[in-house]
Amino acid sequence: MINRIRKIALGSTLVALLLNARADDFLIGTHGPTDWQLDDRITYSEKSLDNMKINTSAHTTVVKHWTGDKFGWFGIGVLPYKHVRKNGEENSGFGDFTLKLGPRGYTEFRDKSSFHWILNGGISFPTGDSSSKVNLGTGEFDTKLGFTTTYLSENKKSELTTSFEYTVPEQKTRPDEIATGFIIGKQIGPKIRLGCGMTGLTKLNEQGLDYSLNARVLLRYNLSKKVHIQLLGETSVAEHNMPHGFTIGTFVRYNF
Repeated sequence: MINRIRKIALGSTLVALLLNARADDFLIGTHGPTDWQLDDRITYSEKSLDNMKINTSAHTTVVKHWTGDKFGWFGIGVLPYKHVRKNGEENSGFGDFTLKLGPRGYTEFRDKSSFHWILNGGISFPTGDSSSKVNLGTGEFDTKLGFTTTYLSENKKSELTTSFEYTVPEQKTRPDEIATGFIIGKQIGPKIRLGCGMTGLTKLNEQGLDYSLNARVLLRYNLSKKVHIQLLGETSVAEHNMPHGFTIGTFVRYNF
């Protein structure tokens, strides 16, 4: 009985972690090429924790909006549709909808390099199914606070992008979480951008810290000034009481 309860708890933890996975990307601290961007993402991941195995396919729609030049506002809405399989059990449907808003801006230095930043706060709404054996959402209103930054070289071809997000669950049945990451990117030719970096997730449990650390690679190809496609790959590097595995995906973005 104790082992069974432990397996159920581990499975619930793993699902929650996968549903709250964060991603770091190129240039996320900057204003987009236009004021609006539609981001269409397809990802597949295989993760495991002890004897629990979860495969997740997701189609995520992201809408972003920027205002101003050196100072303005940023807003983002994220809605995933998922198919999750956990040890033979399956579920499909929308996940939790996230909406965030905050100020943004940048500073240009004498050598023409620049530092871009976005501060944001928001809420994750419980739109995903949280009552099944395989959950698609947390069932709670989670509060999120964070920032993203991007440093661009003087020719705008090299970057260092960072991110930080603190999540506070509505109920204390789940621990607070901290998601961090960075990407080092380089433009190669007029259409290609290549990058690599790390992402991390830490759970602030009363018994101590649980964490995961992942390595990520990104490749972007600009089809035009308004449309680009992107490939990503991510794999676990280290973890403590957290799932390990890999994620692959492709993004298509349209700026309008």
